[in-house]
Amino acid sequence: MLYFPHYGGGFMKNISAKKYQFLLILLLCGGAHANIYTPHQTSVYIVENPNKLVYTSPDLDKIGVSQQDLAKSFQEGQELSNTINAQRQRKSLEKILAKNTLSNGDVDLVAALADARKSSNENVNIIARMIREDTYSKQQSKMQSEKIEAESRLNEAKINLQNAKNEEVLITAHLPPKMNSIAERKKEEKVYIEHISDNLYKIDDGRIIKTQYCHEYVYSEKALIINTKLIFKNGKSCDIEKIVDM
Repeated sequence: MLYFPHYGGGFMKNISAKKYQFLLILLLCGGAHANIYTPHQTSVYIVENPNKLVYTSPDLDKIGVSQQDLAKSFQEGQELSNTINAQRQRKSLEKILAKNTLSNGDVDLVAALADARKSSNENVNIIARMIREDTYSKQQSKMQSEKIEAESRLNEAKINLQNAKNEEVLITAHLPPKMNSIAERKKEEKVYIEHISDNLYKIDDGRIIKTQYCHEYVYSEKALIINTKLIFKNGKSCDIEKIVDM
């Protein structure tokens, strides 16, 4: 409510609206009860009514201030006040989040969940803690999944290794006596060989000779096995890598 009580005289008529408009805005936005003393000791009382503003003086136009202008100034001042309050709210949330070790990206989320004008700092702290715990839980879940996957791969590798060892044992078990090491062969053996593919030859008794790379491929003929050599009829030879009893 706006009053212009006088002290020893009528209403003051030479107040400049522009001169005191800024002070009126600040007082209206702040919702405060204040006294402004003009040079002629005229008191101005401004009180914010949450529903509407009521101006008791019927002579506002006489001092150059209309109710419409005053209402517009109040609205602009209120918007400015809301903006300032929002900025303060944002800074307050950022401080709270910083204490809760949350990233700035969570500020908007917390602001959406807990409006500072309706929630206390305690409520904001609770929400911030919930977000932090949820983030930690997701990280733990991801780490657990990665651990399970790594263990699964390790077990698979162990199984493959064991299978390879078992296969090697089976192959070795089928080798004839003293054939694990070709270097131990000290006898000459006449055989009839048949070329299978690349460096593999089949002996007529069913054994397989695996040689190192040979420039000479013989498809079917008699040959000699002397120590670690497979010697053909034309005199050329290949080094024997392994003889397997099939």
